[in-house]
Amino acid sequence: MQATMYTSKSCSACTAAKELLRAHAIPVTTVMVDQDITLEEVREQFPDAKQLPVTIIDGNCIVGLARLRSFLSSLYEGSPMSKSQQVLLG
Repeated sequence: MQATMYTSKSCSACTAAKELLRAHAIPVTTVMVDQDITLEEVREQFPDAKQLPVTIIDGNCIVGLARLRSFLSSLYEGSPMSKSQQVLLG
């Protein structure tokens, strides 16, 4: 499993999302909005994305931190998680 995250320097949800992915040992490639890509290009590629972060995991487009938590939680349904993973998923 691998992730690509569209983020910005001033995005606190993006920072939390990166920490969440690291806690789950999911490698993440960061694409910086206004540095690597424009916000307009992000909106063109992901028309439903109204906020950052936009995270792509194995072809799944996940918009926002709450949806990322939900997506990761669904991956672990029925399997044991560590306490740190449980805390991060909220």
